[in-house]
Amino acid sequence: MILLCFAHRAEAEAFFVEKDFRPDNRLKNFYKSSSGEEFLLITGEGPYSALSKISSVLSFEKTFSKIINFGTAGALGNQYEKLDVFSIRTAYLAESSEALPQFKSFPLQVIEGLPKIDCITSTQRIKDPKLKHHLSSFADVVDRELWSIGFAAKESKIPLYAIKIISDATEDLDFCQDVKNNSFKLSSLLLKAYFNLFTNEKQKTKDELFERVVSLSDFYFSTSQKRSLKKYLSETEITWTELERLIKKIHIEENNKANAKKLLETLSEFSSPEFHQLRNKVKGFMEKLEKSGIRVSHDQTFESPSLKLTTDIKSLQDLNCKVQALQNFSYRDWEDFINGDL
Repeated sequence: MILLCFAHRAEAEAFFVEKDFRPDNRLKNFYKSSSGEEFLLITGEGPYSALSKISSVLSFEKTFSKIINFGTAGALGNQYEKLDVFSIRTAYLAESSEALPQFKSFPLQVIEGLPKIDCITSTQRIKDPKLKHHLSSFADVVDRELWSIGFAAKESKIPLYAIKIISDATEDLDFCQDVKNNSFKLSSLLLKAYFNLFTNEKQKTKDELFERVVSLSDFYFSTSQKRSLKKYLSETEITWTELERLIKKIHIEENNKANAKKLLETLSEFSSPEFHQLRNKVKGFMEKLEKSGIRVSHDQTFESPSLKLTTDIKSLQDLNCKVQALQNFSYRDWEDFINGDL
């Protein structure tokens, strides 16, 4: 499960609109999605409030696989523009009204596809341009909660990610009202980055599964079979554990190409059980024809009842056998099957 952390509810507004988060009564400003896979926490502003809230949650909920902090941050240099979105790689801390940097820092998990920068968390709001310039020697942006979340995440040994959006530039002094006025736009951009994160992670997982399967010594996949394998993996939520279970069901032969074909057929059944059931019914229809040596091809989409029959005649007896098989075949039943009437 994933814990999403925001300092303010306005930063999370787009998440509440997009997802069905309901209050979790174990803590105020703590929410759970209807799927049960995501929790959302509003920590409040400032490192002390954030540390208190995140520590409380981690004390009674032990199932988080990752923590993601979202929020606005102030630019400490002129190279960044408002609404730029970043992945934070290191969190630092600055204490007191003099913004004195502390030595302890926390590295984060970076997010592919986003530029990486460093963030320093301040115990005070930083409005003075001189203080911004002073902190720019230590980090690229400043926020009010990330360092504390990093502290708690490290203690609980949970990977931490952070997605920050620039809400104010170095010359902005009265930035609070601007943030309020543009809160939903800021939140929507954070939500978009969150969706992109999962797209990238899922694709990475699918690529790893693909490489793992094609490297198995008992299987040899042709180029077209590799394309089919990628297609099946991308269309399903199958895990490596489930793949192993399917592989164990296959009768492994010395012919690695045949094994690859069997695995693809098994994956086809896994990805579309209903389609596999149709194919099994087709086998029942065509069984006597194929036993007599008549090869049958049909519309793979099951939209047309047309059939293509091919065979070789080896003797008069062979011909009579195939004629008998054709006479016993009910084309009307086949039409009814295709039309959904059987």
